[in-house]
Amino acid sequence: MLEGFNFNIRSGAPIPQNLFPYAIRRAVNQALTKGQTEAACDTLDGYLAKLNPVSRNWFADESAGNIRADAWQKFALQSVDQQKSEVVLTGLVNQQPYRLRLSFPTGGGVRLSGERSGFFVPQQQETLREERVGTERRFVSAGAVVSVKTGAGWQITIGPANRPAVVLDAQTLRFRLTGDGQVRAARFGHALDPTAVVQGFGERFDRSNLNGHTLTLWGMDDFQGLTTGLRNQTYKPIPLYHVIPTRPNQVPFSVFVNSSYRLRADLGQSEPGRASLDVHGPMLDLFIWPLSLPRALEQYTNLTGKPIVPPRWAFEPWMGRNGKDWTRESPGKPANAVLAAVRRMIDLKIPVSAVYAEGQDSDDTTLHNGLRGTGVRPLSWANSSAGMGLVQQRRMLPGVPDSLLPLVRHADGRLFKSKHIE
Repeated sequence: MLEGFNFNIRSGAPIPQNLFPYAIRRAVNQALTKGQTEAACDTLDGYLAKLNPVSRNWFADESAGNIRADAWQKFALQSVDQQKSEVVLTGLVNQQPYRLRLSFPTGGGVRLSGERSGFFVPQQQETLREERVGTERRFVSAGAVVSVKTGAGWQITIGPANRPAVVLDAQTLRFRLTGDGQVRAARFGHALDPTAVVQGFGERFDRSNLNGHTLTLWGMDDFQGLTTGLRNQTYKPIPLYHVIPTRPNQVPFSVFVNSSYRLRADLGQSEPGRASLDVHGPMLDLFIWPLSLPRALEQYTNLTGKPIVPPRWAFEPWMGRNGKDWTRESPGKPANAVLAAVRRMIDLKIPVSAVYAEGQDSDDTTLHNGLRGTGVRPLSWANSSAGMGLVQQRRMLPGVPDSLLPLVRHADGRLFKSKHIE
């Protein structure tokens, strides 16, 4: 229901002050129990007045659920022109010219970008050849096929003609413009079999298969939502998702939205069988890989960079709690609570490779010495900016020069200053 929104300003929510619903509900109920109906209404009206601009800003078309059909303008494709390693699609949005570009990154897949593109740029492009099939223009590379039809019923079909992964047309590709004609948000969609499995969008804690649900990606330190059970919260958002079919003769595909602006994905909730994604900001930049999940992930990491492969134990089960819970169980020495829990897991023969120890116990030598020989590693977050981070890193890594500490730095080597960077 909340679509990823958080009412706590400390979490990074785009709000001017805390807007906790429970606080308003409590104040309204207290007024009503005293018979102060007018005061209860004034309290609620004041809260809604503060929430109204926040809600308008949260949604791309300023309506709850982005339901203002009149706010979105269709893209009308006019012409198709191949230019070296890309195809330029020129059209109109609200009678204003707008160009899309189709390109084919090396290794497979298709990139569809607008007049402004995102941060990640593929290093190489595949060469193209064009095939004409009636009124259809088909562009083929070593790793992808795209068919384009112009006219009133224009279509961009990505994938094999008999089993397309994504089909874009005037209904599934739209834009929201500012008063001076600039792109304010983009909307794109595609068919989504209700039986398909949809996974991705970063670190989430509500469900694995997202088909039939709506979510919003916005980077927040959502400790509150996660520890108090708020649904639909994204802790570490990544605008990459995978559609894994369950029926025969359907093509798996992955989509990466190359944008850091807020994204809302309605994955067959409002309209079963159809996905619709709304992206804030002036850009549209999509990478679509009609490939198996392992191959799509390979292409994604070729584009964005490959992380260091963690050791094998990192893929085994972890356990943990937040710092307040460890301290509550063993006041003054939370490391003892961590060690007791680990010993209990070992006694019960429950596999565990690491324990998350947050708070004052995370760098307690009692904890680290007590875990030696158990095969269980201690985990915690560490501040990696100047100030508290420098002090903490020096304490945790004695003898290591400051220049080698894992701290965030500017390009010129200066330490990055922030209150909180994990």
